[in-house]
Amino acid sequence: MRIVLTAVLLVASSLSAFAQAGPVDRWGGFKEGSWIKAKNGYEGGGQKAEQEVKQTLSESKADENVITHELIGGGMATIRFRRDLLSTIAGLECVVVERKDLADEEITIAAKALKCQVRSIRWKLSKEARIVDSLKLWESDQVPGRVAKIEGTLHDFGAPEAGGWTYAGQVTSLDTKVTIAGKEFPCALLELSATGPGTWTNKVWVNDSIPSKVARSLGIREAEGKKETGEWKVVEFESKK
Repeated sequence: MRIVLTAVLLVASSLSAFAQAGPVDRWGGFKEGSWIKAKNGYEGGGQKAEQEVKQTLSESKADENVITHELIGGGMATIRFRRDLLSTIAGLECVVVERKDLADEEITIAAKALKCQVRSIRWKLSKEARIVDSLKLWESDQVPGRVAKIEGTLHDFGAPEAGGWTYAGQVTSLDTKVTIAGKEFPCALLELSATGPGTWTNKVWVNDSIPSKVARSLGIREAEGKKETGEWKVVEFESKK
């Protein structure tokens, strides 16, 4: 499980499964040229760093979206986001082993009952990986980002089978406000927690009108006596649909 390990890896935080776990197909529904600017911060081990970044949807394909990730002030990378259900927690290199459609369930969020499609996925970090992890999703088109509830397991690269994480989360609000460039946006608030080699909590604010759909993400990890905090916050965007 990775939030951001060092300031050098700030550029990669958007690749981290738990830096911004949340929406299904986060760049889906947007046209090429859509972009966001965000502040990407890290604090831990006596270090504190922040970078302003710009992400632009440069190419949209049926199975992936290609994002140009620019550091304001210099530096660039290409990020590829998968578009299937596994996109909520895993990267393009991960492999689906099995997918099942389960019986619909009803979830109550902020006193509102929502009928959800329920699906389970067994998956691996790569074709060569031996350990198989799990993902269970409760989806609703009435929830921004579609994820009403999520639970599963995850192993970092190189982690032993007994060294994985178990996580669970649910949307707790459908109308939490986030201010971007002086304007308020109503967001679904997805709150997650995990246990394993340590503890981890994450809050994700989701709005479908914002490219990437994640308006803000705040993650806190504590392991081996160390505490790390990673935050992602959109400050400006242009949406093309």
